[in-house]
Amino acid sequence: MSAQLSTFVAPRPNATLMRVLEPVNRLFNLSGIPGLRRVPCLNAIPGIRGLTNITQVDFPQADLARLRCAANRDTAAFLVLNHPEFFTDWMVDKEIMSRLDIRPGCWATHTIVNGMGKWAQKFWLANNLIAQIPGRGRAGKDHSVELAKRGDGVLLHPEGGVHWVGDQIGPCFPGVTDMARQAASDLAANGSDRPVFIAPLVYKYRFLADETHALQEAMTYLEKGLGMIPSQGRLERRLIHVYDGLNMHVAQRHGITMSHSTFWERHAAVAVGLARKLAGHLNVDVPEGTEFHMAEAVLRQQKRRKRAAPGQTNLTEVAKLADDLRKILRLQPWMYPGVSFSQEQIAECIQRLRSDWLTVRMKDRVHAFVPQPVGRRVVHIRVLDPIEIPATQMDVPPQTLRAIMQDGLDRLNIEIAPDQKGPVRPNPFLS
Repeated sequence: MSAQLSTFVAPRPNATLMRVLEPVNRLFNLSGIPGLRRVPCLNAIPGIRGLTNITQVDFPQADLARLRCAANRDTAAFLVLNHPEFFTDWMVDKEIMSRLDIRPGCWATHTIVNGMGKWAQKFWLANNLIAQIPGRGRAGKDHSVELAKRGDGVLLHPEGGVHWVGDQIGPCFPGVTDMARQAASDLAANGSDRPVFIAPLVYKYRFLADETHALQEAMTYLEKGLGMIPSQGRLERRLIHVYDGLNMHVAQRHGITMSHSTFWERHAAVAVGLARKLAGHLNVDVPEGTEFHMAEAVLRQQKRRKRAAPGQTNLTEVAKLADDLRKILRLQPWMYPGVSFSQEQIAECIQRLRSDWLTVRMKDRVHAFVPQPVGRRVVHIRVLDPIEIPATQMDVPPQTLRAIMQDGLDRLNIEIAPDQKGPVRPNPFLS
């Protein structure tokens, strides 16, 4: 079995293994071990308290019933979910699937499925993970369509990567709508009346207590790791101090002039400056569009060039520009449009900064792979109305799916607002 990153290998699901791992996931990865997780000192061990510290799962029976109607042996179902966190989302995915009568194939990054060697690859494939390889996605899509058509279903996150944003749905890729349309067309051509559904779900993670003190400690750790003198005061001001410091450091490293107006103008100036320099090295035209869209387009060109000819775009200066631009683009205005800021948003910003900028120490590299929250949490799960895809229907545009999921997430936030813990802070990025 090949372990090369460029090779697609079809999953070989092992039903027994997946069933055995369900209680392991529930205890070790989510809630922790009852009784022991409340013992002082012992509860400092991540596996004892649950790696993701999810002690409550709010998944109403009505929502589960709605999902089961769309995802069962008699349907072709594509389950789509928002992607606010790395690792945690996957563990919650597994908890949801444990409550279904089917075991969908799950999309995962190729660096997980294929990047850890032969035996790890065998384990992931036995868990029914589908490796999606950038630039070589047809095999994964074809396999997914076949799974859906025979009633097994497919689960994926249409945003692709993790933005570390809990209250906004990021731009969605068209893959799921393309696959659903293909499945509907194939089934109709074969005379099957099996319905095809896109079943959207939304998650929201919420702390069960005011975690201000723990977040202050996490912020201090971040500042020290970045080589900054720990600041004092309110969390939102410390956060903007870190982001401004990083913008200034990157701008000075690449000779970029920053404006001294609003935060978003300063941040955009760094993104545009990096994108123009990168475009110059690649000898490509700077695309039109808003500052951040333009910078993203240049970065996509660099990624495509790197996949096509790895050695030619791996020059030191190009690599530094691309890496800094990628990290700068991890924060954009669409992520935080509101005037207020919750403790969950403070926490996700700290996690995003730590996973992007602290990559030297082994402790931080492990944390990026299995991030640890600062306190106990509940995950709220809601199932939106399934979208039936007739064979004669045009593809559902990705922006339409994004709008549907955003509306569902907004309604969920309104529903749980009375239970929100911690102070409501002003949005630091609007200052």
